Amino acid sequence: MPIRHEAISTGSDEDHPARYALQAIPAPEATEALVTALPKAPPDIKIGIASSLGDRARSGKKVASGQLVSLLTDKDPALARAGALALGAIGSPEAARALSSARESDANTRTAIADGLLECAENLLAAGNKAEAKAAYEKILASQPSEAVRTAATRGVAASS
Repeated sequence: MPIRHEAISTGSDEDHPARYALQAIPAPEATEALVTALPKAPPDIKIGIASSLGDRARSGKKVASGQLVSLLTDKDPALARAGALALGAIGSPEAARALSSARESDANTRTAIADGLLECAENLLAAGNKAEAKAAYEKILASQPSEAVRTAATRGVAASS
């Protein structure tokens, strides 16, 4: 039986339980339902869906970055931050490239992009993709990050060399 995404795209009060249920289902169809619902959902639900997709990626489920990349350019900084953090959790080379080329609209978005790129770089390094990880760490260092992020990125460059 296919998993339906309509229950999480309307913006109703029932959206959160449906999203949480899909987040917990290990089947790839649950990821697909969340991804399909993302472009049709209202902004507050999009943030939740992005968070759920990030959580699925962190728990080892395969999540494509395509729909989340569009959030990086959203006029709503909260949506841009949600997309950045979810892409960081995905940790793919495509997610790293999207985060590396993202334009920050405000300081909070800049921080979220740096945090997302840092998590992405760590995921790439853990997967053995040292070249992509090093490029991501170097991009972070070029963006004049906070002291803590700079320290982590410097260590990442060393580990990926």
